Amino acid sequence: MKTQIPLMIVIAGVGIIIGLLLQRSGDDTGNSATEITAAETQPSPSAEPESQPQSMAIAEADESKGDIYELTALRQLVQQEVQARKQLQMQLTEVTERLESLENSQAAATEDTQSSGTTVVRTTNNRQGVSRPGWINTQALVDAGLDEFQANKIRDVYEQVEMERLYLRDRAVREGWIGDDRYRQEREQLDARLESLRDELSDKEYDAYLFATGRPNRVLIESTLRTSPARDAGIRTGDSVIRYNNIRIYTWADLRNATTQCTTDSMIEVELEREGKRQRVFVPCGPLGVRLDNTSMQP
Repeated sequence: MKTQIPLMIVIAGVGIIIGLLLQRSGDDTGNSATEITAAETQPSPSAEPESQPQSMAIAEADESKGDIYELTALRQLVQQEVQARKQLQMQLTEVTERLESLENSQAAATEDTQSSGTTVVRTTNNRQGVSRPGWINTQALVDAGLDEFQANKIRDVYEQVEMERLYLRDRAVREGWIGDDRYRQEREQLDARLESLRDELSDKEYDAYLFATGRPNRVLIESTLRTSPARDAGIRTGDSVIRYNNIRIYTWADLRNATTQCTTDSMIEVELEREGKRQRVFVPCGPLGVRLDNTSMQP
């Protein structure tokens, strides 16, 4: 019996030690589970950076949508502005053509009969008026010395160009390039075909052609400055300027250009028509100091 007591004590002690070890192991396991659970429930530090790009992406998407809305609104405003400009250009073109009609119309709105019997025709916007005998008065060409064949040839060229002008404007309006450089260039090409008649006709014949088509062919002196070269030379109100420095004058633009082409300080010969008679005066090169008016007058 004395030999068994220590053995039992040893066995008991070993059992206590094993129990303590098992309890400790259970506590460690519980703590690990708790830590794992806490770890699972606690937000991961690495998850926070992932949520930030998503928020930033959403914010950028919202900002992008706002930019798209603004761009769309701006695009609509630009389109409206373009349409408004086109409409304004069309209106300007209409005004320009009406002004051109005032100069180029053949019909006489009023006739001022002067004491010499010369008839001054002041033109109005009657290019397509039914009261006109035609777009060009071929009889006026015949009266100026052209034969009937020449007069008809000029009429055919003139009316063909006029018809092409109408087609050009109609196409430009329908296609939306009225008033653009393309329209102006094509108009200039048509005008050049008529201007070429200037080289084919004599001064007298071209003068008759301008009158026959209702275009200005005379420059009238409306008034003169009291201290002007024109008044000093004896130029009067109502005179027509026929030549300046041997350059044939048909419009005020012709006279303006001619005064800039002469030599400074030189005396220039000016041919006038006064009461049906031609006169010559001399003026210094440069501005005359007069007010001018374009008109259409029977040669």
